[in-house]
Amino acid sequence: MKFRHFSILLALFLLTALTVEAQKLPKVKKPKKKKREHAIDMDSLSATMAPTIDLEEEEEEEDEKAKKKKRKKKVFYGMRTRKGRISRMSGGKQLYEEFYYLREYVEPDYYVRQKFYYDPEDQKIKFSSSVKNKEVLILHGPYKRYLDGQLIAEGIFYIGTKHGRWMEFFSNDVLRNKEKYHKGWLKESEISFYDAEATKVKEVIPIQHGKKEGSYYYFPDNGVVGVTGDYENDSRVGVWKEYYKYRRNRRNRKKEVQYGEDGYNQEFRPFILKEWSQEGKLLYDRSVRQRKLNQS
Repeated sequence: MKFRHFSILLALFLLTALTVEAQKLPKVKKPKKKKREHAIDMDSLSATMAPTIDLEEEEEEEDEKAKKKKRKKKVFYGMRTRKGRISRMSGGKQLYEEFYYLREYVEPDYYVRQKFYYDPEDQKIKFSSSVKNKEVLILHGPYKRYLDGQLIAEGIFYIGTKHGRWMEFFSNDVLRNKEKYHKGWLKESEISFYDAEATKVKEVIPIQHGKKEGSYYYFPDNGVVGVTGDYENDSRVGVWKEYYKYRRNRRNRKKEVQYGEDGYNQEFRPFILKEWSQEGKLLYDRSVRQRKLNQS
């Protein structure tokens, strides 16, 4: 009996000890269930809801806006211009030209053959190898030409010379011609210089689509044209002119040579048209010789 009472008392003691120990342990909080995330349609947000903002993206947008505000209108390649328009009838159709010109006269590149300008007196856009009248307006900036409202040509000028991409169209929007220029020269042209700074041009070989095409120039070291002519399909065409070196404020002619009218007639043999001495005396004139031969 005594042993039985002892066993019961021991069991009660152990149960009491375990209950007290359990009360001492810290309570463990149950983890909260994570809410399921959904993609939000920003258009469906109510006006009271504030969407999150990507600050970096917003700063970039503000920078772009600031840059656009800083860009001055009618300023091309750092030079201020004014806008001009010409409208006139041509062949029974209305010709309209839109262009920009420099506010102050700037001398175009001496070496470039075609220099474009607006003549206020004649109210026309013209081009020439040299600009002698400083009252004209030098073209600089975008240019467009329309015929009866149809765009037929567009490009850009740089101080009176063709620059960048120039395109011409037929009246049905079909591309007629496309050329790329760099400050008056065909972009593929091979240009050599006398000096390392590339300021004194020696020779310009016109290259277009991998072939010699366009106006050729050779300049003596004094910068005055020494030889000039045209290429077509890798062949010399038309009249090529050669000059003596510039002397005593005069550029004396030396020789004129006739080549084929196009670059596809390989059987044409070039011949001298005229030839002069350094003093400017005519030494040979083919037309005179031909007349004499015909009379004899």
